[in-house]
Amino acid sequence: MNRKKITGDFQTPQNFTDKVCRLLYDKLGLRPKTILEPTCGEGNFLMSSRVFRAEKYYGVEINPAYCQIARENMSGTDTAYFIPFTSYDDAYVAILYLNSDAVRDFLKARTFPDAKRPYTKKILQNLDFSKIESAVPLSEVKMTELNLGLTPYVTSDMVKSFAEKTCS
Repeated sequence: MNRKKITGDFQTPQNFTDKVCRLLYDKLGLRPKTILEPTCGEGNFLMSSRVFRAEKYYGVEINPAYCQIARENMSGTDTAYFIPFTSYDDAYVAILYLNSDAVRDFLKARTFPDAKRPYTKKILQNLDFSKIESAVPLSEVKMTELNLGLTPYVTSDMVKSFAEKTCS
């Protein structure tokens, strides 16, 4: 079976992402401050979502080649951040860590929430997953998952595997 079939690789056409974002902006009045596109591929939804003029754009992608394409497609947008991972589970654990109370408190202490861009590249580069992993117990990771309204999925094995890859 080829990788494209295994990963469900499908790039949403740009003309479709443009229409969806325009509809959300014009007809529904949606004005999000943050855009997160999990499985962003080449970043078509990220590019189309610039219509919202959000403060931050995040793309998560397990394919490093697509992540690079998305980064290039969003060049000139200094509010876009891309975090490449080699597996869905690693990206999922990272999202839970980054949304944990401990990391939110860390960021609040170092940012100015009223700033146009409270999360600068310098602030984000100070995030250290090995320190996050030691400060955020599995119980808080699971609570973060529930607080985000996600179906329980994370396991201790996923967190352990993530730590072995990113914290060593």
